[in-house]
Amino acid sequence: MAVTLGLRMEEMIFNLADTHLFFNDLEECDQVHIDDVSSDDNGQDLSTYSFATDGFHAAASSANLCLPTGVRGGVDWMRKLAFRYRRVKELYNTYKNNVGGLLGPAKRDAWLQLRAEIEGLTDSWLTNALKSLSIISTRSNCVNVLVTTTQLIPALAKILLYSLGGAFPIENIYSATKIGKESCFERIMQRFGRKVVYVVIGDGVEEEQAAKKNLMNKASNTAPLEGQTDSPFSKDSKGWLMAYFFLPSPPEFLSRGDSQCNTSNGGSQKAMGPAWSCDFEQAQTTTLSFPP
Repeated sequence: MAVTLGLRMEEMIFNLADTHLFFNDLEECDQVHIDDVSSDDNGQDLSTYSFATDGFHAAASSANLCLPTGVRGGVDWMRKLAFRYRRVKELYNTYKNNVGGLLGPAKRDAWLQLRAEIEGLTDSWLTNALKSLSIISTRSNCVNVLVTTTQLIPALAKILLYSLGGAFPIENIYSATKIGKESCFERIMQRFGRKVVYVVIGDGVEEEQAAKKNLMNKASNTAPLEGQTDSPFSKDSKGWLMAYFFLPSPPEFLSRGDSQCNTSNGGSQKAMGPAWSCDFEQAQTTTLSFPP
């Protein structure tokens, strides 16, 4: 039962990515962050732009390779690439709280049925996780940040289909497919700085090691998690405050790609990874988020 539901959701994820999020065009030139190629965007009005006939796919097919950073080169090609990522961003922001409107009536009904079956089999795991994420996102001094080893476009599709778009602004989603989680953690730290508390939620040694190495913050006072008698925060020999928590993975079909997520080119990749919450004021406020 679980495997069947997982296969159905995987099919829906890649269908959404291919149909609406340009995954056929962008698969070989994936980016770490949605705005990584925004500097190549000239701001052209895309309301009447024809992505199907702009020659982007043909130009991409004729190129020899895609560099590790996801860049083929050529001003015109890069501009068209940037247009696609801008459009993806627009679609995500438009439908992050209403993916059914993007799917259309027939697929929307199938999606709602699948979600209901998943919730029933997992004792509403996703609903409970979403409640926690929503509490964090409503706090003025906190944000949810997600790092995934899935390519960016399928990751966005998965977030939308699990109704997590409202909890994760697209600017706070990073794909570690090309550069690895540690490099993503470094980018997050550079973006938010050291004067915050990073609470890392993961289920593996990689997240723990990265948290110890990169996501540390200096603070004098900490508070334990609700239900815990001891503070989850600890200081190393240099006085840096670090916090890392590990939760059981969600049911297998919810994170099926964690072990094997087939892509259209026959390859495989790990899927959704851990999420982060940043407390912008003080360590006394403990924030949590759950990996989708």
